[in-house]
Amino acid sequence: MTVNEPPWGLFFQRFLRLGFLGFGGPPAHVLIMRQQWVTTGAVADAEFSDAFAAVSLLPGPASTQLAMWLGWRLRGFLGLCGAALCFISPAVLLVLILSTFLLSSHEPRLLEATALGAGAVIAPIALRAGWEISRGYLQRSNLTTPRARTVTYIVVGGATCAVAPAFLPVAMIACGLAEILWDQNTVSKLAGFFGLGATKSSLMAMALKVGLLSFGGGFVIVPMMRSSAVGAHHWMTGQAFLTAVAIGQITPGPVVATVAAVGYAAAGWAGGIMAALVAFAPSFVILAFGARHVTALRRHPTARSFLNGAGPAAAGAILASAGVLASNSHAPWQIGVMAVSVVVLFWRRHVSTTWVLAGGALVGLLAQTWFHVLS
Repeated sequence: MTVNEPPWGLFFQRFLRLGFLGFGGPPAHVLIMRQQWVTTGAVADAEFSDAFAAVSLLPGPASTQLAMWLGWRLRGFLGLCGAALCFISPAVLLVLILSTFLLSSHEPRLLEATALGAGAVIAPIALRAGWEISRGYLQRSNLTTPRARTVTYIVVGGATCAVAPAFLPVAMIACGLAEILWDQNTVSKLAGFFGLGATKSSLMAMALKVGLLSFGGGFVIVPMMRSSAVGAHHWMTGQAFLTAVAIGQITPGPVVATVAAVGYAAAGWAGGIMAALVAFAPSFVILAFGARHVTALRRHPTARSFLNGAGPAAAGAILASAGVLASNSHAPWQIGVMAVSVVVLFWRRHVSTTWVLAGGALVGLLAQTWFHVLS
């Protein structure tokens, strides 16, 4: 596929390093991949940048799709499969291992306290993520979509998340289609699916929505997952869901691997593996058949129009989800953790969320120890 194909040993070494050490979410993933393949001269900088801009227009996790594209670019279809396996598998495995301990009904009290502390940080992280994404769309609105329409999409996404979260995918798609029709009077088609059994079918439905609608970053999936896992099917409590999101944040690799924790809560390890497979399947299929067209997608007006509508709606949903997530933290010390986290995340814009989560977990551990001594 390239003139200077890297040997398989180096290929797997670098993508496994990405999978095991890729803490910090998509920005960290992109930086590592750039250092691995662009700095070393294997892929041109302009080609890499165009590919990242293009996969950002696709449904699904952008950094995962960029890794798949790099695999295809370097070693063809087998490289795409190898990159996906090396990048996704470590994250899913670590999420399932942590879920076994932290989502078990027999977890030790110290582990529970640690999870409560980390969970209290999730709402502030969602607030900052929603704000950053919304601000990005608003800053670009003069060049793409009029600001009034962008604000409308943000409000629609936020209101839907707050009032009727089960309809959030519908709202996102509607905003995307509205922007397409507004600009070009074109039509878009969406694929369906089918599953086996009530729980498995519902779990697959949730995972497929996660895989198809994660525009704008990993936190877009949070309100969609919570609607199914906590509201509709009661696979887990609101606090347990915060723990699941915290697990996805502190593990390396793609944030979408969080879906494995929800799958574990619904149907054990088998459910976690199935949910992860279904969530990542759309990205794999899209890249398997369309990797050669990725860079051209960046210039496609219909794809840009859909993202200009669906993206702001997703950003609004993230903002609204911060309030919903915050309602699951009741203890005074958790409220204190949330307040401090908001200050840190907005004051120190480049601080790693992993460190903020670790700080929340430490406070939870100390709070449990303190109250245990007092009692």
